[in-house]
Amino acid sequence: MNDNGRRQFIAKFGLLSLSALSATTLLQACANGDAPAETKGSPKPAPAPAPAAAEEELVENIDCSTYNQNLTETDLKTRESLGYIEQSEKADQNCTNCRFYNPAKFKGDCGACQLFANGAVASGAWCKTWAVKEA
Repeated sequence: MNDNGRRQFIAKFGLLSLSALSATTLLQACANGDAPAETKGSPKPAPAPAPAAAEEELVENIDCSTYNQNLTETDLKTRESLGYIEQSEKADQNCTNCRFYNPAKFKGDCGACQLFANGAVASGAWCKTWAVKEA
C-alpha cells in the first residue's frame, strides 16, 4: 500500500468510526430518555409495574416505595449521596417545586427525578440538589 492509499484508508476509517459512534449516541438518545444500556455486568432491572387501582382515590394514596422495589445498590447510593429524604424539613422546598421533578411519570403522589436513573420520589421529598422550578 502506498503512502497516498494509506492516508485515504485512515481518513475513511476515521469517518466510519465517527459515523458509528454518532449513530450509537443518536439511538441511545432516542430510547425514550433512558440511560444507555450497559454492555457488561448485570442487566438493568425492569421497572416496577404500576399498581392497579380500582378507584381514583386509591391512586392518590400510592406509596412511592411500590415503584422502588427493584432499585439497585447504585441507585440507593445515589439517593444517599444526594441526601434524599421522604419528607422535606423545609416548608418551601420539596420535589413538587424542584426543577428536576417530573410528576407525570408515576401515578399518585409520586414522580420522577432527573437526577435518579430509576425509581420514584415522593412529591413532598427533598434532597441536597433541590433547585427552584423556573416558571
